Amino acid sequence: MKRNPKMLMLMLALTMSVSMTACSTNQTGNETNKESGANSGEGSNTAAAETLMKNGKFDPPQTMTVGYNTKVMKFKNGETPENNILHDIFKEEKGIEIKPLWTAATDDAYKNKIQLGVAAGEELPDVLVTADATLINQMIEDGMLTDIGPVFDQYAGANLKKAFEQAGPTVWNSVTKDGKRYGLPIIGSKGQVDPVLWFREDWMKKLNLKAPKTLEDLEVVLDAFVNKDPDGNGKKDTYAISAGTKNNMASWMADLGFVFGAYGTAPWDGMWREGEDGKLMYDAIRPENKQALAKLQEWFKKGYMSPNMGVVDEGKGAEDFTSGKAGLIAGPYWLPDWPLSDLLKNVKGAEFKPYALPTGPDGTLVRMTWAPLFGNYIVSKEMEHPEVFIEYLNYIYDEMVDPAYGGKYEHGIAEGYDYAMVDGKPTSNPEQIPGGKVSIFPEYLLTSNVDMPNRIFDSLTYLNGGKEPRTPKEKTLKQDKPKFIEAGAILNSQKETAVVSQYQGPVTQNMIDKGEAIKTMWITDYTKIIYGKESVDYFDTFVKNWKSKGGDEITADVNEWYSEMKTK
Repeated sequence: MKRNPKMLMLMLALTMSVSMTACSTNQTGNETNKESGANSGEGSNTAAAETLMKNGKFDPPQTMTVGYNTKVMKFKNGETPENNILHDIFKEEKGIEIKPLWTAATDDAYKNKIQLGVAAGEELPDVLVTADATLINQMIEDGMLTDIGPVFDQYAGANLKKAFEQAGPTVWNSVTKDGKRYGLPIIGSKGQVDPVLWFREDWMKKLNLKAPKTLEDLEVVLDAFVNKDPDGNGKKDTYAISAGTKNNMASWMADLGFVFGAYGTAPWDGMWREGEDGKLMYDAIRPENKQALAKLQEWFKKGYMSPNMGVVDEGKGAEDFTSGKAGLIAGPYWLPDWPLSDLLKNVKGAEFKPYALPTGPDGTLVRMTWAPLFGNYIVSKEMEHPEVFIEYLNYIYDEMVDPAYGGKYEHGIAEGYDYAMVDGKPTSNPEQIPGGKVSIFPEYLLTSNVDMPNRIFDSLTYLNGGKEPRTPKEKTLKQDKPKFIEAGAILNSQKETAVVSQYQGPVTQNMIDKGEAIKTMWITDYTKIIYGKESVDYFDTFVKNWKSKGGDEITADVNEWYSEMKTK
């Protein structure tokens, strides 16, 4: 459950590559839930699967070629991407032989491998991973991809289908064309960037401050953090809000999105939502932003944020909080793992605690969330038995995503790799695993973003009620992550406020040509207003410029796609 900051950044980059197209008890169901479905998909050959499988595995074994991004893979015992413990498990348990056709060591190298292979007409792996909607469209046009929909419908097990049900039907949008599904969305966990407000709880206690429920309540706290010497050093040298807005005003950490949310807007990069006319509108140009900018300009003038806020990113912006200079930071439920753990190292006696987001003047509140979509699996039309890939996913979702007590993966995937038995008890402490620890799940998979969308927050909410853990992962949460549980319960209490971008279409030429320039203008103009270099009314000028310099063309592209999706 520990969130690795580098992995978060990888996840963020992948998900934003999707969103930037908008510039966008354990069950075993693979054998018992093979509902019959359409099998007319070209190249699917789904009817053959029943004769290929005996006693829950392929006999004889079936090969699945893949392309691996080895960026997060670490091996031991002389193993390699081609030969390793996870491949052995899949061959033994499911009769699936996984063979990498090629590997790439970085995200860019992986993307280039696919693009060059497509351009050169080279043999491609049976299964690849990509978030590039333009590339997927090209491969569809070139007749390179299988319509995986009928195969999924017939062979997906109960847990895999449940994951898609939790994710919602819109996750299929980016891979659907003419009613066919030419890719399988990669489904992960919901809520990984949904924010709560993390306060310096020792400052709250010292200054006898109450939990803020509204933006007006929050201003009382912010003023005290700046003007009542919360750190007790006799100097006026503290800030209220830890922020780094170089990349965006509303981001995944150390951002100001909660202020905009109190006025009903979510100006995230790639956030498109319906307006009153039923068409998609870019959140950054919604008129409600003007009120939020006025409030932020007022706060900046009062010294509630660092003057360096606009020139530093999220990680650097968080340092005001972790160094002890600021009293509040916005961010996800997992921040206690990183970077808030640095606060406890840097400031003796410091405490932090999660609080709910405040509502606006009229009770308004929205918060941005990601769709639990982390790119797509694409399956080559040349794959003779694509149902092999579906059975691969079934095994992951049935056995590995949330192992049961007493199950074969209760303690980890493989003893001596991700856990060891010491004095008859399991441990995942790297120092107690001979030769060190390697994380097989999920790092050895085609992608590390694999989960049931609702699993984490269902567990956090359940455990917050003081109940006993139902699974090994819940046991770890209860023992090691009490702050996660507290924050997760808060997020769940405000889940109805979460909004997600309604655009999941491809990158258009207008986005490529004009998207980056108008994004830069947007961040620059917002910053000028907050800093007081421009009046709040300058927002109207920004909107006009955004529209005239490419925003209108991009909006037309977005709504053309949206109109097509609504008719399907």
